[in-house]
Amino acid sequence: MFKDEIDEGSVEMVRDFSVPALAAFDDHSISFAYVDGDHSYEGVSADLKALFPKMKIGGIMAFDDYHRRGWWGDGVIRAINEFLGQHPRDFRIRSVVGAQIAIEVIDVAEDA
Repeated sequence: MFKDEIDEGSVEMVRDFSVPALAAFDDHSISFAYVDGDHSYEGVSADLKALFPKMKIGGIMAFDDYHRRGWWGDGVIRAINEFLGQHPRDFRIRSVVGAQIAIEVIDVAEDA
């Protein structure tokens, strides 16, 4: 689907565990990230902590399984809601559709 964009270098598909993969990116360099991580509270919290500094203002962070119907219980919802609560001026929830949540970065916290 993104063959042309990949060929021109404007899109890069990365399939790896998020925390080590994000270490390769410069801060404020990512426009869009879709995270379908390990779903535990600790895992999602680590994903958010590693991803946020890498995002551009106006960038979208999307997460899968923003619900409580799986083995992870409230891990995804709790980690995302807690992170949003810790950074109330930095994000805007753009969409929640089914089990997907899209969060726009509107500012960059000094302590991110």
